[in-house]
This record gives sequence, C-alpha cells and structure tokens, in this order.
Amino acid sequence: MTVEAPARSALDNNANNSSPPLENPGFSSRDRRYRRRSMLQPETTMPRLCKCGRTMHGDSVAVRTTRASAGFSGLTTCGSVWICPVCNAKIMARRALEIGSAVALAQRLGFSAGFLTFTMRHNKSQPLMGLWDALSYGWGATTSGKAWQKAKARFGVVGFIRVAEVTVGINGWHVHIHVLVFFDSLFPDVDGLQAFMFPRWKRALVRKGLDAPLPVAQDAQILDGPGSAALGRYLSKAQDQGSVTSRATSIGLELTSTQSKGARFRHSTRTPWMLLDEWFGDGEVESKELWTEFEQASKGRRQITWSLGLREMLGMTTEKTDEEIASEELGSSDDDLVHITKDGWRKVCATPDLIPEILNTAERSGLAGLRSLLNLYGIEYTIPEGVKNDL
Repeated sequence: MTVEAPARSALDNNANNSSPPLENPGFSSRDRRYRRRSMLQPETTMPRLCKCGRTMHGDSVAVRTTRASAGFSGLTTCGSVWICPVCNAKIMARRALEIGSAVALAQRLGFSAGFLTFTMRHNKSQPLMGLWDALSYGWGATTSGKAWQKAKARFGVVGFIRVAEVTVGINGWHVHIHVLVFFDSLFPDVDGLQAFMFPRWKRALVRKGLDAPLPVAQDAQILDGPGSAALGRYLSKAQDQGSVTSRATSIGLELTSTQSKGARFRHSTRTPWMLLDEWFGDGEVESKELWTEFEQASKGRRQITWSLGLREMLGMTTEKTDEEIASEELGSSDDDLVHITKDGWRKVCATPDLIPEILNTAERSGLAGLRSLLNLYGIEYTIPEGVKNDL
C-alpha cells in the first residue's frame, strides 16, 4: 500500500505534542504507556529498552485481535519491570493475578495471611544504589540462619511474598519492603513475628552503615480473606499508573500506616514514573537526574520474590521470569489481521503515537478500520491468507 499520509493530522499533532502524557485527557492508559516508552527510548541508558516494541525479529509485524484485545506479534521486548512502561504493565497484571490466586489458595488450605512493612532511615545525600544494596542485605540477614528457621516453626510461617518499592521525596530515596506472610494458623501472632524480625533487620542495616530504623516506621497486620484480589493488585501494583485517584483508593492505604499512597505533590513523595513525566513534561533537570539514577540502580533487581517452595505448596505453576511474561504474544497466527512489512514498520516507528493507535483502532473498528488507518499513513502491509478482505 502506498497511499500518502496527509501533510498534517491529529495523530501527527499528538506525536509532536510536548505536553506531559498525564495531562492529555484524550490519552488512554495504553496511550500513556506507549508515549512514555517512545519518549524514553532516545534518552535511556539501557540498550534493551531502546529496542523494545520497535525491533522486529522476523519479516513482518502482525497485528492481531482476540475477543476485545489487540496486540502485536514479531517484536522484541525488554522485559524490564522497573523502567519500561509497556513491559511493566504487562508483567504487573500477571503478578497481581498470581498473588490474588495465592491468597485464595492459601485460604482453601486453612492458612491465614499477615502484611508486614520494613523501612529504612535515609537522607538526601545517600545514593539509591547504596540504599537498595542495604535493603537487600538487610532482608537476607533477617530471613536466614538457624534462628530464622526456628522462628518460622514457632510462628507457623509457611512462606512469604516480598515486594520491593521505591519512591523519592524531600528526604531522598525511600526504598522499602512489603511482605505478605502465610501462616498455618487462623490466628497468627503477626506482632510477635515482627518483634522477632525487626531487631535482626535493624542490626543488619546498622552493619551496612545506615542509621537504626525506627520501630514506628514499620508495620504488621493480619489480613482478612475478602480483600485477596485487591491485595494482589496493591502488592504488585503497576508503578506506571496514570491515575492518582487509583492509588489513593488502593487497598494499600488501609493495610499500611507507614506512608501515604495517595496523591503526590511537588517536593513530596513521587514514584519513578512521576519523575519521568516531570522530566519530559516540564524539562525538570533534577527529575531527569533522579530517573537516570533509578535506571542504573534498578538494573538486575527483582521486584517480587516468592519464598522457596511456597508456589509448590499452594499448587501453583512454576513462576515465569519478567522477560518471559513480557515476551508472551496475544493469541496465535490464526488471529492475525494484517502483516506490516519492514518498510511499513519503519514508518510506524517514525510516528510513535501511531503504535498504540493501531491497537486501539483494531479493537474499536476491526480489519476495516485498521486498513483505513494504515492506508491513511501510507503504511505498507499484506493481508494474511484466509482473512476476509472487507475494504
């Protein structure tokens, strides 16, 4: 197809618009994710992110639909849960389902669950890399050795899911841990478990040169069954969220009292994704520097960790890596609507906002609408054999 694209269009305006993604009311969550990734790719220090969703690993890129969803096939993915907005959302959606399932399965086995939070003292002069290393060391020291094994038996701990979270505020980087602990008793001594764990946590952090954490900044609560699905969304929440309201109403507000998950304001606590929006939206030099530091410090880190044997005990399948989840493709070749050629895909990548618009159009208008969009922009494609040509 060689139809020339118009000299100027609404989509072109969007692609060249320098407004922050979250301030464009016409953008969906998908649009925001793809916009963030396309803006970050020329600037990132991570080579794999530069290729994510742009580099082909075949002769064409398929656009396919299954029910109400659309996706691409034939593209590389970076699998970064920390810095790629698109992979992050896909990975976290899966993790949320897994955690919700774990809680439900644990309840069927007669287990109960508790929610613990461990934080560290920090200040603005401390680099994120050092704080994160200290957190990893502190958790490892807290949950290892004979004393820990005896404590597990004493308190009936059958396993845990650990989630790392990073924010930044006026006192610098805030790295902390949320832990979902499963017990073999319906009335677990969550406070007793934390009373055992906190001194070990404290001593480990002091050994790494940090100030002793404050007991008041930690938290321990017993969880009820009805909130299992919401709990899964909270613990594995996609950090790439456009809605402040969704964070303010998340179950995390009710389960922890150590920090606010609500609206972040300037010079208050911000997520890394907010730094990204400040950098691209307002040209914030400090936000760019903080984001770059976050990129470097998060490399190779795991966000969600299951204790050894927990998944097997609950009867769950073997855990897939972030990279494996991100690389999964929607449906099969039987669901392909069109195959965009190499030349066509180069044109698509030259107008980044066209990438999510292709998916939006395929979902909204099917093959006819998709072909009209591709023809409008002069995107070369072919129709797979067996697909009804309805244009």
